[in-house]
Amino acid sequence: DQFVIQGRFFIPNPWEMKARAARARAEASLSDKRLKTEVRNLVFDVGRRYDELQFRHSWHQANVRLLDLMQRNLKTVEEDSKRNAELAVASGIANLYDPTEVPRARLEISKAREEVFDSGRELAVVREELGQLCGIDDPSRILLTNALRLRKISEDTLDQPSLIELARATRPDLGEMKARSDVERARLREVKALR
Repeated sequence: DQFVIQGRFFIPNPWEMKARAARARAEASLSDKRLKTEVRNLVFDVGRRYDELQFRHSWHQANVRLLDLMQRNLKTVEEDSKRNAELAVASGIANLYDPTEVPRARLEISKAREEVFDSGRELAVVREELGQLCGIDDPSRILLTNALRLRKISEDTLDQPSLIELARATRPDLGEMKARSDVERARLREVKALR
């Protein structure tokens, strides 16, 4: 009895190996560009949510101040209305007293309370969404600085080449497109090497 094992070994194609290595480098570069794009999108989302949080906070504070002002004004309107009613009764002149003035002011205060409640709820929702986006368990820890997040750019360097570089720096999705084309070119070289 004889037992024979035969094996075939293909001679490695150096062009194919080179093309596969180029393809792997291009795919790694594409993954890197995609990561940069996702990080950029996350930074923009956090920045946009933070700006919205600042706006909602300012809007809520304005509504609270307006409600406080309206409540103080209601006391004045009630005192004036009472005084005018007494004068109207004493003098017999009916046009000094408007009986609907106090209920109208109370109705406006009721609307202002609803607005304060709504703006407070919207503020809490935006704060919660920002907390979830950043992975913060307690969104009340998010502080509002009222600082503008604008990038300062020197106006002296706003020529065409510097604008193109600025666009490339802030648009990593363009790099992702270039990396995708590099991957496709590497695949084409790999197919040509196999041929």
